[in-house]
Amino acid sequence: MGPPLFQVKAVLDAVSQKIATFTDIGNSLAHVEHLLRDLASFEERSSRVWAASAARKVAVERARALSLDGEQLIENKHYAVDSIRPKCQELRHLCDQFSAEIARRRGLLSKSLELHRRLETDQKLTAWLILLHIP
Repeated sequence: MGPPLFQVKAVLDAVSQKIATFTDIGNSLAHVEHLLRDLASFEERSSRVWAASAARKVAVERARALSLDGEQLIENKHYAVDSIRPKCQELRHLCDQFSAEIARRRGLLSKSLELHRRLETDQKLTAWLILLHIP
């Protein structure tokens, strides 16, 4: 048996708050590449977060699994459908928010990466042009 719903929700809230603090878009090509690696690492770790009070792994995948379990109970007309449905909706919403924020962050960093690549190419081209015009 996995951790209780409130623990899964607390972990999802914590990782969602953490991703919201990632605001840096990098000041160089190497820096943006580093930020992208950090984001991928954070996303991976967020799938394996430890809930200290339960000493069990909980994750976005665990929240999705709980939501699916709840949907199954709803389909089977469990007596507590009215209680289960809003909890499933909340879990799905939190998971979707987290996924959307990761995607948004990755998109920003990808744009920053492309910009820095172009700037680096332009700087190299400018340096070559300057060298070619030296008497």
